[in-house]
Amino acid sequence: MKCPQCMNNQKYKEGMVCKSCKYRFALNPKKSPHIKDMAFKNAIDRVSGNGLYYFTYNQLFAQIYRLVRNTESDLFSSLMLSVCFFVFIGMILMVFLFEFVKLTPDLVSGALILYAVLVISGIVWCVRRPFKISYSPVSEAISTYLSLHPTLTYLSLPPTGGLIEGRVFQKTESDPPDEEIFQYAPERILIVERNDIADMLILNRFPLEHKTLVVSEQKYPHHAFRACQRFFLLHPEIPVILIHDASEKGLRMEERLLSDRFWNLRGKNVQDTGLFPMDTERLRKPMWLPEDENGKILCARKTADENISQGYRMPVDIASPRAMMGAVSLAAASGLALLSEEFLAEQQRDASSGTVFGGGFG
Repeated sequence: MKCPQCMNNQKYKEGMVCKSCKYRFALNPKKSPHIKDMAFKNAIDRVSGNGLYYFTYNQLFAQIYRLVRNTESDLFSSLMLSVCFFVFIGMILMVFLFEFVKLTPDLVSGALILYAVLVISGIVWCVRRPFKISYSPVSEAISTYLSLHPTLTYLSLPPTGGLIEGRVFQKTESDPPDEEIFQYAPERILIVERNDIADMLILNRFPLEHKTLVVSEQKYPHHAFRACQRFFLLHPEIPVILIHDASEKGLRMEERLLSDRFWNLRGKNVQDTGLFPMDTERLRKPMWLPEDENGKILCARKTADENISQGYRMPVDIASPRAMMGAVSLAAASGLALLSEEFLAEQQRDASSGTVFGGGFG
């Protein structure tokens, strides 16, 4: 195990405390999901852009999930090498049977065909086997690490990023997160499904950089919600962009907002950009989270509609903060649904010209 604090290499049998700097290793590499403190710290650095961005729990979970999948891929590569080795041994065995045991060519051919069928069947099974990992081991690994090393992960004062949980502005409702946004009318209003997404966008200065007022469906932060209603009175034509999880609840977000008289959205220019189930299937490594933590993260081979009908959801914050902000900005400006074919084509064009903020969706 490599210590993420002093980079000292230490064997597992030497204990869970670094002999060099006394750093306490939080994760047991022998226990599922078989990740180490150094790998976990690297995942935090990736999702936070080396401490530049605030991130949600789902964004951290997605990074750990990808880490586990990459570990699975490494195991698969080792398995393929083992298969190649056994194929080589099998060919030598066939030659031995033919040359020294003097079996008839028909018997050798039959044995060779049977051996090839078994090997091919094993390879097909390995390639097509579903990737499944229980939700609990990943969430427990995150909880264990955070409990021992909270200062490495949780919210810090700007400009340092950290993990946020959707409660940053609950105790400071009289103090706007960034007063500059209220000095002019924004170009659009972005309504997100969850409070933690609102915190992540606001703390990462998305409102100022993209002239967008950000507020959650729960009317959080409350001062942003009040400003939103003022802007509706002064600029009733202002675009209202919605983003939400690909889930049963997320897909009904627009319906709930339109029926809520406090939002006053009927007749407004409302644009729902998703995530939509049909669009999520374009991701190479989707991450479906169970509403019940005892469930499993589903493999990508089931359709999105099947996953949602079984109570699973794909969080809209599956991407890192930088990538997500770039995608949301492009979707809001173009009026395209997140992950739709048109959106991905537009994103690719912007990436080629070097103008897209944050790259792909993750």
